[in-house]
Amino acid sequence: MAVGKRDAKASKGRMGGGAKKPDPKKAVFDATPEEDGADISHDGRSAVKPHNIRETKAYLKAQTGAKRMWSNYVSFLGDSFQQMDRVEQIAIIQKFSMAFSIGIAVIAISCFYSLLPQQLRVLVVPIGVGGAWWFGSKVIAPQIINRLDKYIHPD
Repeated sequence: MAVGKRDAKASKGRMGGGAKKPDPKKAVFDATPEEDGADISHDGRSAVKPHNIRETKAYLKAQTGAKRMWSNYVSFLGDSFQQMDRVEQIAIIQKFSMAFSIGIAVIAISCFYSLLPQQLRVLVVPIGVGGAWWFGSKVIAPQIINRLDKYIHPD
């Protein structure tokens, strides 16, 4: 049923005898965007043609902000690492190595955990996590400490 028109069924029961007809001027809602370029997501080109989202003002502004935030975070980490003494720097490297290796082990275990019988599941988790802890602290951490030796404070 179109706005502002009555059909025979509507006049008999649903709208009632005393109901007003909707005003056709008020029934129209225009939601087209403005062409003045006030919206930062619109870059002033044709509003009809779609264009690359990477060229919009909003995307470029967000990308610049994200790059600035990432560079600030990396410089904060570097400054914090340089302010630590040697023992703290080595402890941080060891903790990161253990967390990284345990995370990899957990992901690897979760890939085939449901395929294992229950008796083996009980053994795989502690052995896998313990092995990853040992591997992270005894193999990975010394390698990373050797590679980052030029950034670590001397003895």
